[in-house]
Amino acid sequence: MFAGALDIGGTKTIVAIVNKDGSILSKRKIKTEIIDYKVHFLNCIKLLDECLNEISIKRSDLIGLGINLPGMVNSSLGLLYNAPYAGWKDVKVTDFFHWNTKIKNIYIENDVNSCALGEMYFGETSDNFLWITISTGIGGAIVVNKNLIKGSSFCAGEIGHMKVEYESPYKCSCGQYGCLEAHASGTALTRMFKELIQRDADYRNKLTEFKLCPDASGMAYLAKHNDENCIEIFKLCGTYIGRALSNAINLLNPKEIFLGGGVIDSYALIIGEINLQIRQNTVKKCSEVNIKPTALGYEAALLGSAALVFTNEN
Repeated sequence: MFAGALDIGGTKTIVAIVNKDGSILSKRKIKTEIIDYKVHFLNCIKLLDECLNEISIKRSDLIGLGINLPGMVNSSLGLLYNAPYAGWKDVKVTDFFHWNTKIKNIYIENDVNSCALGEMYFGETSDNFLWITISTGIGGAIVVNKNLIKGSSFCAGEIGHMKVEYESPYKCSCGQYGCLEAHASGTALTRMFKELIQRDADYRNKLTEFKLCPDASGMAYLAKHNDENCIEIFKLCGTYIGRALSNAINLLNPKEIFLGGGVIDSYALIIGEINLQIRQNTVKKCSEVNIKPTALGYEAALLGSAALVFTNEN
């Protein structure tokens, strides 16, 4: 059994063919074209066909196509309401892909909800958990008694827009100020690193010396090599994440919290502050929660899009 899988993120998109045991048989990766979603979707279809050709199967051999999207999604209507980072609004995603691929079974979902489904389908989870991605943006998914909670307007789990900073809040892509996403996402870390580079010329020399990019990954390299300023920025990131998770834990009482996304490559730099905030801010009985990186690794969202298909077609 084969599923087409599209993981459309805020900055990158991965297209693949996945089988039922979670093996990725063929894949392609491109930058997400946010200026014109139609152009980007057509590029995704082209790459899907390349993947199919590589393993000598046809579109008709797929039991379905699963599509992750970086925003608020009504999966039953096949509609992307809003992807703030990309600027996409009210996009009829399912109709577009039906029309242009003729694939019958197409399923769309918010990317983090897909990650949670993927963790349940391909990994090992309890019945009650949260799945948090910390990448270009920050999003969350809620699973209660093995059911994905979507909310009355499909916005449940938007932990990235919890307020975590009131004294010096940055503006978020959603239009509000002080959101977790504006203060602890990969985008936020890149902003803080660039501010550090502007303040201290030594960091410009370090970028050249170690051939680093002026972004979150470059700062992570320096932090892992004991740069105190970079370590402190990651600690601050952990503090903000811990504040948001504390509120979520008190409200939902999950047994586990899975962390995914690019920032999790720096898990060791942030987990101490996350745990400190949880100890300080949650009800003691609720604080007994297991926080850990996703078992699905870098491909979590991609496998989640495949799980959309396999879950619905079982």
